[in-house]
Amino acid sequence: MSANLEAKKQVVEEIKQKIQNSKSVVFVDYKGLTVAEVSALRNKFREAGVEYKVYKNTLVRKAFNELGVDAFDADLNGPTATAFSPDETSAAKIFAQAVKDLPEKIVPKSAYVDNAYVDAAGVKALADMPSREELIAKMLGSMQAPIANFAGVLSAMLRGVVVALNAIAEKKGAYTATATSAAFGRRPAPPRRKMRQTKSKNHRRIITMADIAKFIEEIKGMTVVELNELVKALEEEFGVSAAAPVAVAAAPAAGAAAPAVEEKTEFNVKLKDIGAKKIEVIKAVREFTSLGLAEAKKLVEDLGMIKEGVNKEEAEKIAARMKEAGAEVTID
Repeated sequence: MSANLEAKKQVVEEIKQKIQNSKSVVFVDYKGLTVAEVSALRNKFREAGVEYKVYKNTLVRKAFNELGVDAFDADLNGPTATAFSPDETSAAKIFAQAVKDLPEKIVPKSAYVDNAYVDAAGVKALADMPSREELIAKMLGSMQAPIANFAGVLSAMLRGVVVALNAIAEKKGAYTATATSAAFGRRPAPPRRKMRQTKSKNHRRIITMADIAKFIEEIKGMTVVELNELVKALEEEFGVSAAAPVAVAAAPAAGAAAPAVEEKTEFNVKLKDIGAKKIEVIKAVREFTSLGLAEAKKLVEDLGMIKEGVNKEEAEKIAARMKEAGAEVTID
């Protein structure tokens, strides 16, 4: 076996591992991105715990094929960037923002979420979806009711949740490729196990702590997509429109010390005005970046970001150098 072939096999195995370890894999078409734009995009993904990679399409296609998935064969053509995310929505949200910031340079292709193919419209739906924490808050909001009799309300609430979970399970079992694509751009996923209701002779059941613990475990094991479906089902079941509750911090008591404000440690330095000495500013920008002449020139002309996430000393040093070159920057 040639060294080149062996290297390709290793890359395919690497991609397979990343697919299996990710909750979502998002593909986009990219073109005309500058070095600075790619660097900024990578930083955003890194901050969100998402890995941004550019592999050869043939190797990504082979990795999916070896995992028994051929749905992406047609999408893996032309320039393709891939994001491997530890959750269902982060990569889609970052790409969605990039589409707004860099129109025509980034175009969503598809995604692999919950072992299912998601088309471009589905990627947008993922980007618009609330976070896991927001969905759980909305779910709890949909359960709120006047607590005249807490035990009765809790029992009714949990029975309602069971109904909602069963509705989701039945809906998943009835998915078809056409209906799924129309609703969310997804191809069918295997049905989940149904939760079973137990009724006593008078058609009521005492809710125990074990039931509550089991319910919590069910919630913890659900994906963001499933949580979103659960919230919708609960809204229908209880006839409410749930909104995530907003936490309001209590004002400190009279005479009490105000809480300490965390000191900022990272700063972004952005050009505000380049003044009359453009060439000097370009030279100064290159001193603090790894950009080539053309990329530095474009950054200066676009009043772009010189550095992100630097400490205060470094930010002030950049600002002083830019002032010396005749430019003005903002530090935030």
